[in-house]
Amino acid sequence: MLSCLTRRGVITALAAVALLAFSGAADAQQGGKSKGKKGKGGPAVVLKGEVTSFENGAITLKSKDGDSITVRLADRAGVFSLSKISFADVKPGDFIASAGMRQKDGSLQAVELRIFPEQMRGRGEGHRPFRGGPESTMTNATVDAVVGGVSGRTIKVKYPEGEKIIKVPEDVPVMRMGLDGKKHLKPGAHAAVFARKGNGGALSAFRVLVGADGFIPPL
Repeated sequence: MLSCLTRRGVITALAAVALLAFSGAADAQQGGKSKGKKGKGGPAVVLKGEVTSFENGAITLKSKDGDSITVRLADRAGVFSLSKISFADVKPGDFIASAGMRQKDGSLQAVELRIFPEQMRGRGEGHRPFRGGPESTMTNATVDAVVGGVSGRTIKVKYPEGEKIIKVPEDVPVMRMGLDGKKHLKPGAHAAVFARKGNGGALSAFRVLVGADGFIPPL
């Protein structure tokens, strides 16, 4: 079993790393902000907190420390929703991303599972090491089979270079990513904003993940 500390570390990092496939985003987070890899416009930061307003293309967040910060969306920013779903909603053919921990039997134990929208199929496809620890991994792949029952929840996934078996414990969050994030940017929603400083020093958001319908995602 994963220790609480290990699982928390992997989940904390996931919001940034899961977006590497299509945003070149950030490194591990710390508090309400984190510095990440450099890209166009300078190093990325990740801002996490509760949405207090979204007006005229600008998002204002309140961090867990009570700080307030406003970030304007870039013209082509991607704003994605995250909805909590049941493991029963995972179907063969879904394109998923899962952060996991490598087990002794060669299988993976998920710490989070999310289903990508069809328009993002193939993004970051493959299996690779992950920043959550020496045995941590990230797998973006197509679901081949789903097994649920008294013996546990398991999915088999395939990608061009191979296949993996992923065990999904009962307490692991299963989510669906949507392209309709803007409509969920309402006061009270919880979000992670991936941003960079522009030439004038102001932060500009290039990606946003927001919990839908009151869901607080593990960002």
